[in-house]
Amino acid sequence: ASARPLASASCFDSVQINTRDAVVNLDTLLQAHSAASIAVSNILSVASDLYLWTMTEFKYLELADRYCGTSSIMPQKKNSWSLSWVRG
Repeated sequence: ASARPLASASCFDSVQINTRDAVVNLDTLLQAHSAASIAVSNILSVASDLYLWTMTEFKYLELADRYCGTSSIMPQKKNSWSLSWVRG
């Protein structure tokens, strides 16, 4: 008893040999999770580099005041809290 006549009568292109493949597609979930993990890793790496470049020792970059806070001990010092928050 072949399932091919039933597949063609039901307007399906072919018969799925493994029924789990027909119901569950974990590859898409795995690829989405991998892409999200890589994106977050890249964002954290960029934020870490930007944080380093905005430190007073380097001063390659300067963030706008709306992305910075002041130190409680030294009010004249700018702390880039937004990059610290992204870094975790």
